[in-house]
Amino acid sequence: MRRGILLCALMVALGCRDEPSVGVRAPALVRQALDVVTELGASATLVPRGGSALAPAELSRGDDGVTFTGFLEAAPGEYTLEIVFTGVVAGGARVFLGRLTSDLFTVAQGQAAEPTFTQPLDTVGRAGEGGDDDGDGLGLLLELILGSDPDDGDSDGDGVNDGADCSPADPIVASAIAAGGSLADCDGDGFDAAVPLLGEPGDDCDDQDAATNPGADDDCGTVADSDCNPATCPVDDAEGPTVALVTPAAGASLGCQGAIVIAASDPSNVSSVSATLPDRPITGGYQRTLIFSDNGDGTWSSPGLNSTGPGLVSGSERVVMQAYDQRGNSSSTEASLDVALAFPAVAWNAPASLGTDALSITLTPQGTRPLVALAIKSAPLDANGLISMTTTTTVATLPVTGGSAVVDPAELSGNVALFPYAVDEVGNVLQPYHQAFPNAGTTTADYRCDDATHEMPVSVRVAGRGAVTALHYLQDAVDIMAGVDATHHLVKIIGFGLQGDGTIDLSSSDYIFIGYYFNDATENSGKSVIYYSSAPGYASQPFPAINENDGSMSEVNVLGPPGTLIDSDDVVDAYDCGGAGPAGQGTDDMIMYLRNDGNAFDSIYLSTSDGWSWGVHADDLSTETFGCSPP
Repeated sequence: MRRGILLCALMVALGCRDEPSVGVRAPALVRQALDVVTELGASATLVPRGGSALAPAELSRGDDGVTFTGFLEAAPGEYTLEIVFTGVVAGGARVFLGRLTSDLFTVAQGQAAEPTFTQPLDTVGRAGEGGDDDGDGLGLLLELILGSDPDDGDSDGDGVNDGADCSPADPIVASAIAAGGSLADCDGDGFDAAVPLLGEPGDDCDDQDAATNPGADDDCGTVADSDCNPATCPVDDAEGPTVALVTPAAGASLGCQGAIVIAASDPSNVSSVSATLPDRPITGGYQRTLIFSDNGDGTWSSPGLNSTGPGLVSGSERVVMQAYDQRGNSSSTEASLDVALAFPAVAWNAPASLGTDALSITLTPQGTRPLVALAIKSAPLDANGLISMTTTTTVATLPVTGGSAVVDPAELSGNVALFPYAVDEVGNVLQPYHQAFPNAGTTTADYRCDDATHEMPVSVRVAGRGAVTALHYLQDAVDIMAGVDATHHLVKIIGFGLQGDGTIDLSSSDYIFIGYYFNDATENSGKSVIYYSSAPGYASQPFPAINENDGSMSEVNVLGPPGTLIDSDDVVDAYDCGGAGPAGQGTDDMIMYLRNDGNAFDSIYLSTSDGWSWGVHADDLSTETFGCSPP
């Protein structure tokens, strides 16, 4: 911006014949505020280089209301000229609107000077001038023009300070002015906005994006007009992408988990690819749709038919493939798929749980199609004892026709599930379902395409666990029952994973459970003593420590004298439930004495013949609590 102001230099002993004066027209920003500001005023001040400002001279306003003139005196030297504009706003107060400061110029004896103004109008001003009382960096003049609040640093409440806000009075626009930018050039790319809040229109068609401006290189492969010139890339692409099926090849079969690969291309670039099986809707009538990801080489891949949900059948299926380009054009084509859903079953001879000894595991394919991959893999067990397939490790690779491999459990890390992994020639995959629970040597396979649940073999290795000897607790249970009712005799022992030799492998179930059941034939009544401990993730209780030398469980808390806990119907009857004790307590009642691992509590429960349940537990074996529940 360049503004010329004529200044006649006067000396004390020398006069200027033509009454030298300063003439200036109010800047465009000041004129833009005339609908909210009246009685414009202006003053001019000369500031000698390296010295203090001279006395300001009030300038006279012309008939047009925006042009000001006045007389200045100056000795020869170098100066800057400051012109301050003021006005009256609602309420009658005269306020500071802005200051123009010229570049340095020289006054010579008897010569006229013409200062230049290359600096923008300063609307904030100096301390005490009231140009920015709310301290938001936005001058009062601009606040008046834009309609923002001079007393609120964030007028529109959008979280962006007014002085840094591309639109201070618009809460929807919360963009901050970029480094080097301004209200006229919000994105700081050096080009003023085509529709600016202030000033003359520029030629930046998107002032919110620094990459879009008249100086940018336009990529005709996209719909964006990066150089603000529609003529650079004429919109002549009205056709959708070309679409073709790559995998499976013509005549080839596709398995449940086999990937579908589609080639798609377009001058405006491909934005998305999808496919549907229109003749095979999901239960409920929903469209069976596959979503594809970009491989970066002109092809797109789906994760397989498994992601479309259950209910597929083997045989010919029609697939409709559709692609969109970045201009919104679309096209589609059809193909026929030969879907093959044979489950790739594999048999192996590994035990349900692994001890410390290495063992040879044999895998034998049992599926109807040849395999292209066969291996033994492992996956960690999470805190709840579920298989986590997020991270898997290949333990051994075997011939696709079957074979054996030696696995040493000592080389496995932490609590893991060991399982066969197989892929057949059409892409069907045998592996556990994510977060499946291993149980008795099997787990759920991640194969649901045929709307059926498939089981597969699995072995579990729990670090630091061994076998619990059920006979180790037998005498303890007999002694407890003798103190409760000596007429009851042991009739059976039940335990999760109980083997014929009386051991329970701790790695074969989610918690330890051994139950000793007693009966009195005369009374036809039963009682039991049960030992259990919660696994990680179940009541947040750890397994008991294991003595690896003898395979037994560590010592548990002493149950306490049985006579102090529930041991007869008379004791139970003393505690009301809902105002009255349970009726029908007789010879069919069942009492269970639960022995925990010491990290929780010992409990005793009684179930009556009419369905009521009673219980007592002692957290510290000294404070008893009772509860009951109706049938």
